[in-house]
Amino acid sequence: STWGKFGIMTTFNLSEIDKTKFLCIQLPDQSVYYGEVAYLDENGQLFDAPQENKKLKKLRHGFGIQLFGTTSDDVLCKYEGYWDRDRRHGEGHCVFPDKSHYTGMLKYDVFDGFGKFAWVNGDIYEGTWKNGRMDGGGRFTHHKGIELNGVFKNNYFHHDGNTFISPFWPEDEINMFLNNKKDLQKIKERNMNQKLFLFEKTNDFVKISEIIAKSNGHSRIPMILSSKSLNVKKDEFVRGLKEVTKKNVYEVDIRLMYLLKLKGDRDFIGYKTEVKNNLAKVLSKGEILLVNLDDCQQKYEEIFEPDIKEFYDSHYFPSQIFYLDELTRKEVYTKIYELTESKYTETISKEFRVIVWSKFQIESEMENNRIYERYERHFAPLLPLKKFDFILLSPSK
Repeated sequence: STWGKFGIMTTFNLSEIDKTKFLCIQLPDQSVYYGEVAYLDENGQLFDAPQENKKLKKLRHGFGIQLFGTTSDDVLCKYEGYWDRDRRHGEGHCVFPDKSHYTGMLKYDVFDGFGKFAWVNGDIYEGTWKNGRMDGGGRFTHHKGIELNGVFKNNYFHHDGNTFISPFWPEDEINMFLNNKKDLQKIKERNMNQKLFLFEKTNDFVKISEIIAKSNGHSRIPMILSSKSLNVKKDEFVRGLKEVTKKNVYEVDIRLMYLLKLKGDRDFIGYKTEVKNNLAKVLSKGEILLVNLDDCQQKYEEIFEPDIKEFYDSHYFPSQIFYLDELTRKEVYTKIYELTESKYTETISKEFRVIVWSKFQIESEMENNRIYERYERHFAPLLPLKKFDFILLSPSK
């Protein structure tokens, strides 16, 4: 191997690698593997070569290169590095279809250990990875020049104390967030001391519906999370809420919208139109809008959370969605009603509800201040928490 700055492997020198045992194999997905293999018997024992009178499975094992093909932009998607029983494990180099690439350590198919990831927009992270996420000591260089050196946790940079920031933000957004953080801290202290914001633990859907109505009545948004012990799924929650409120629940799937946007096809516009129609129904008929942050049915790699702000659109998903007093202004909702079946409705129902759901779970047995700290740390980079209340679905005492 050749090693570059910070001890990161930059490439493999194939002339120095023994290729006498290399095989060339075409895999079911039409990709091609060229490298070392091993043979696995029914008892899980590995062999370096085929064995007589034994039925063995051929595995990628040792050093090898897998070529996945070339994109329309002439990007050769590939992995070169070490394998362990058909899984990428050890030093490796990955090139992805969007031209981003990773060089460093992998642990059974995920980034784990020291490595460098370069995004196509010019962002670069060099440092420690854990379970596919930036986690540990490292340096993030933003494509606009700002550098963050220090400790990362779960893809966020530890600024100080309980403050974590997204390294993907430009410098002006980081400064804005830190200033807002100071205001949020004051609000949190006031809320905790004077109980001006709602923080409830319950699994009673009648009570939940009452809290939602009370929260929205104060122009606030309830965030719904499940405790780990109760482990309520989104569909289960929606069924319970519909049964009690007798309202329809329309969903905006932020992660799905992000995946469709990455594809850049008509599905993205189609989904935005669906969101527009559903939001118009919610406002005109007094139904429930559920903003789903991350509980998507489609599989995705959680490199980082999509910034909700990039989806704001005055006609489809207005930025006032989390500011209900603004959402009810005529100049806002008339844009939503345009070209929908609700376009002739001149007033908004007072019974509409807006809630937010996340698959992120918190253990309900912790002290309330620790629960709130975990909640704030996870969601403050994504949402204007000063406008949010918090419902934790927890077992009845």
